Amino acid sequence: MQQTGRNCQHLAVSEEILGVMNAILTTSGPLVNHQGIKNKVGSKKFNITSKTTLSTVSTHQFSMAAKHLEARNLGQFIIFAVCVNGRKLSVFSKNPPEVVAPILEADDNLCSAALYTERYRRPIAASITWKQRSALVEQGYVSEKLFMKR
Repeated sequence: MQQTGRNCQHLAVSEEILGVMNAILTTSGPLVNHQGIKNKVGSKKFNITSKTTLSTVSTHQFSMAAKHLEARNLGQFIIFAVCVNGRKLSVFSKNPPEVVAPILEADDNLCSAALYTERYRRPIAASITWKQRSALVEQGYVSEKLFMKR
């Protein structure tokens, strides 16, 4: 029997998707998009599997990883439109460290709570543009406070 939605935490996760999940969790700031993973420092060197590096992660792999993280209550996978062209984009909004720490401590396959907290508190990556930030706030997905200096 196949499970969907929030129950997908019970499904087996491939090594590749697990690598992308960890990359999302350890990318700077509380918001991460596909481009942010691809641009992550050392992405050409960071091997997820023997055939995949972060710089070659597809949009589909990012979406799958984000959905698995959402199912584990580590954040929210958001699909939104940018007013300029109406194109749909996606981001992963990480939950605060105090929510995530107990989950990470119980899962040996994901990054440490200490690393997550340190990366969460960093500035949001430049791959999330001002237009995207505005659209996320206007559409009610995130608060303006998220983008203030930390």
